[in-house]
Amino acid sequence: MHFLASYIQQLRDVSGLPFYPWLFDFLLVLTFTLHILAINLVVGGTLVLLWGRLFGGHTV
Repeated sequence: MHFLASYIQQLRDVSGLPFYPWLFDFLLVLTFTLHILAINLVVGGTLVLLWGRLFGGHTV
């Protein structure tokens, strides 16, 4: 419990947070998760495309 109080204390800004600290923690996790999913889609799609170009029997 001491760790949580210390963590919240470090989140304090001189001018004050514009909203609740737990919301910023939630948004941090949410945006990081969406970022990882987007990168996974782009990198995975690129690898599938390259695999298809190099080893696939494309007839186009």
